[in-house]
Amino acid sequence: MSSEDIYTPSKNDSKKYENFKPTRLYIKQHKITKKLYFGKSTIDNISSYTGSGTYWIRHIKKHGIQHVVTLWVSDWYYDPKSLEEVALHFSKENDIVNSDKWANLTPEDGLHGGKITYRVKELQSISRRETINSPEWKNTIGEKAKEKRKETISNEDWKNTIKIEWLQKIRNTKLNPNWKETNGKEAIQKYIDTVSNPVWKETIGKERIRKSLETKSSTEWQNSIGVEWKNKIRNIRLQKDWKETVGNAAIEKYKDTISDDEWKGTTGRKKNKNMSDIRKTKEYKERNLVMCPHCERIINGRGNLKRHINANHI
Repeated sequence: MSSEDIYTPSKNDSKKYENFKPTRLYIKQHKITKKLYFGKSTIDNISSYTGSGTYWIRHIKKHGIQHVVTLWVSDWYYDPKSLEEVALHFSKENDIVNSDKWANLTPEDGLHGGKITYRVKELQSISRRETINSPEWKNTIGEKAKEKRKETISNEDWKNTIKIEWLQKIRNTKLNPNWKETNGKEAIQKYIDTVSNPVWKETIGKERIRKSLETKSSTEWQNSIGVEWKNKIRNIRLQKDWKETVGNAAIEKYKDTISDDEWKGTTGRKKNKNMSDIRKTKEYKERNLVMCPHCERIINGRGNLKRHINANHI
């Protein structure tokens, strides 16, 4: 959508002038960050009104509502068409949607906001990341949200109703050919770009791996979620539908990957080295190496031990 389009009055909304009340336009500013906001209001005391934009509200809450000042207030408008023309003209002249100086996510038309643009998602995403990454949020709202989520996902009623419905919906979406060719490809590429970024690997990537290893190595996790998770995966992979669709596709993709010369010389080599280093550690040997009670041969893993006994001693 071009700048010309978003600053053009909407012709599809035939009811936009209904229930119109006398309105004034205003400009607010945050004194610390210097961020501006252009809005409209029907109240008399605009100075006591902070504004209502999504991004603007989050911004002033974070940096202090007490620092918001009113820079300008227009005269009263009694004609909605005149108000719309002036508001959109100002929005376009100052490019309030795309300019970093302004906190507006949409053009202000003086009536009920303008057309949504790509910047809405972009700025809301940035604002959300800033919020959830702040220590203050993590230790208060974040902690409560985490506990509430744990209670929800451990609830049997939720597991047997909403969760099943939710997983089925995700599965149906991902099996849709149209989704695979559009959103699916885009999501995969975005994931690849993220996890292959050196900065991400050294920061978020390392932290995620550390947390995952720490969680999965705990006895509590292994005896509860770990067992449930393994059984669930096993049951899914035993289903005929899964084998004929996702399973076969995953096997073919895996074969293509490990047979690729470029993969063998880069990721494959690195993976083999990492696995070799892990197998030499004392912790790995204590956890995985077991002795056959019949021939005293050292076997890697209890699954391999079972197969070894069935093949050689039964």
